[in-house]
Amino acid sequence: RARAIDVDRDAVSVARENAAANDLQGRLTADSTALEALTERYAIVVANIEVGVLERMAPALLGRSEPGALVVLSGILAPPASHQVPKLLTAYASFEHLETKTKGEWAALVLRAPRVKP
Repeated sequence: RARAIDVDRDAVSVARENAAANDLQGRLTADSTALEALTERYAIVVANIEVGVLERMAPALLGRSEPGALVVLSGILAPPASHQVPKLLTAYASFEHLETKTKGEWAALVLRAPRVKP
C-alpha cells in the first residue's frame, strides 16, 4: 500500500489516474491531507517538492518516518550550480545521508531516518 499526499488537487487526481492506468488503484490512497494531520509512520518516504518546502517540513517528515525509514528528497538543484544540497543536509542532520543521486541539473538525497523514535 502507498499513501500519496499533495496540496495540489490536480496532482492528486493525476496520481489516482496513474494508479488506475497501472491497475494499482486498490493499493494507493491519494488525497490532499496535510502532512501534519497524518498519524501513521512510514517505512519509505518520498518528497518531490521545492527545496524551501523540503527544508521547512523536515520536522514533520521525521515525525512521519518509521525508525530507520528510507527517505528520498528530490526536486533539488544539483551542485555545483546550487547550494541546495548542503542546505538540506543541514536541515536533515538527524538523518543518515546515504547518497546523493544527480541527473542533469537535478539531485535527490537518499537518507535514513534515525533508528530511534524522535
